[in-house]
Amino acid sequence: KQGNYELKFSGESVILAGSDVKPGEKNVEEYSLNTVASGRISLDRRTRDTRHECKY
Repeated sequence: KQGNYELKFSGESVILAGSDVKPGEKNVEEYSLNTVASGRISLDRRTRDTRHECKY
């Protein structure tokens, strides 16, 4: 059983299409943040580890 702070889901790319593109672009201009895409990102996500493999 996972606790409250465990990561549950894989992080997936958010791709806006259709009627979501314009509001997303407007938010970037106004807030420097795409709130449309931000609202679709899971709070309980596991992101990919992009670090290089340890040499030792």
